[in-house]
Amino acid sequence: MTPRLARPLVAAIVGGALAASGAVATAPAYAGSAHASVLAEETVDPSASVTATPTPEPSDTTSSATPEPSDSSSVTPEPSDSSSSTAPEPSGSTPSETPTTSLPPGDTVAPTGTYKLSATSIWTGQFVKLTQTAADFNDVGTPDAAIARIVSWGDGSRVDTLKAGQTVAQHVYTRPGTYTVNERLTDPAGNAAYIRRTVKVSNAWTKLVNSKSTVWPGQRYTLTVKSVPAGTQSFVVDNGDNCTVEYKWTGKARAVPMIFWKDCKTGRIVTGKRYAKIKYKNANGYSVAFSGPAVTVKKDSWKPKVTVTKPSSSNRLKSWKYVTGTAKDTKGSGVRAVWVFLENYSGGKDYCMNKNKKWQRVTEATWDDVCYGWRATLSSNGKFKFKVPAGLKKGYFWASARSEDWGGQLSPWKTLEVKITRS
Repeated sequence: MTPRLARPLVAAIVGGALAASGAVATAPAYAGSAHASVLAEETVDPSASVTATPTPEPSDTTSSATPEPSDSSSVTPEPSDSSSSTAPEPSGSTPSETPTTSLPPGDTVAPTGTYKLSATSIWTGQFVKLTQTAADFNDVGTPDAAIARIVSWGDGSRVDTLKAGQTVAQHVYTRPGTYTVNERLTDPAGNAAYIRRTVKVSNAWTKLVNSKSTVWPGQRYTLTVKSVPAGTQSFVVDNGDNCTVEYKWTGKARAVPMIFWKDCKTGRIVTGKRYAKIKYKNANGYSVAFSGPAVTVKKDSWKPKVTVTKPSSSNRLKSWKYVTGTAKDTKGSGVRAVWVFLENYSGGKDYCMNKNKKWQRVTEATWDDVCYGWRATLSSNGKFKFKVPAGLKKGYFWASARSEDWGGQLSPWKTLEVKITRS
């Protein structure tokens, strides 16, 4: 290699490195001997004779080459069961565990409690009231609201579940007998306690006497209440027509006036055998109705009769202040009522009594909506009387009457026609 080639070679090497990465980088392995020759050239005397020793060409036997791997090379051995670096397999023995902290035992204590009953001896049909306040039951560590309270009344009726904060439950016993009121208190852990009380239910004895055993509808008789059970405050009587009246008990026998007409439930005229009923009241409410003696109500099949009396001066207005007449029921139950209907035709206009018992002009189209019949006053001797409304005018006047007996039988309408010409 001649000296004049040394600097261009260095420049080429350095320039190549800069061009490659923009910074000085390590040159390839063969550039080292060339760089050494350049340095040697710069330090020798120019007149000296220098013999250059050529750099040997690289070959497969160069000692700096990385040897190929072989079976005899030093390699990391494969792990094996006998290798000392392998972690031991777990053995069959269980490693010792950390002991756990013992827990306190569960809740095994049932709630406790009591309640009050309004009565333990009642009449059939009366009620018993159970009272239980928050102070009457308890469970250690459990809020009252978390305790379930269920009451069984012992008579086969459905149980009552008391709500949180509820203090009263009430039950009516409809049959006589001895019953056990049972309340179950249950806490969230399932512990239960039972509170039991006994209630005796009995029929109240009855002593009633009818003054008659057979009557017509409308015929009066008496039902005498001879005596009542101890503690009675009042009693309610029903003679068998489902119509009731309540009386205060004064401590003495009482004769109650009775009469049959229409059944208060069905609205029909009462006939046949009817049994008196009575129920008693005290602080525990009303008992059921207990039956007494029977009365037979006869059926009335005869119609009553009615007449309208004509005044002596029927053509004068002043003669018609009242409409009068008679009503009879010679067979059967007797007259209960007389109905009067009035009509006046004057000056080509027609008038009748309206629902306010006043005269009102009417046409054929409005007749049914406007005109009303009114009940007359009836005396015990069968005579009736009805006051004519003010405003009657000259012209034609019709006074009609109809009677009704207690058996529901009606007479035909009886009409008196007159022409009024004078005051």
